Amino acid sequence: NVNIVNQALKLSEDVVKSLQKIYAAVNDVSKYSQEISAATHEQASGCDDISMALIKLNEITQEVSASADEQASGTQEVVKAVEKLRDMVQQNASAATELAASAEELSRQSDTLSEATGRFSIDSSGRK
Repeated sequence: NVNIVNQALKLSEDVVKSLQKIYAAVNDVSKYSQEISAATHEQASGCDDISMALIKLNEITQEVSASADEQASGTQEVVKAVEKLRDMVQQNASAATELAASAEELSRQSDTLSEATGRFSIDSSGRK
């Protein structure tokens, strides 16, 4: 019986160590998720600024086109290139927004997991 008790105590110590490792891993994931989320938000903000600048550039390009009929064909190519670039930036901004949402969801899931593992209260003897 003493042997069984010792084995049970050893097993509970192993469980405590495993739970501590899981808790540390969950905290790391939560930290990294928050960092990813912050970086993604920063990138999305930068993409918005670029998109606004490209829209303004597109407007200016169209004004130049209207005042320079003799260069219409060249200007139209510039307009198309700017519009294509604007579309690419908007796609990038959309992708960044989706990435931010995914990072936030991962952060929420990490927080939930962290809360769930935090419910396990373990004293110094390894007992709950």
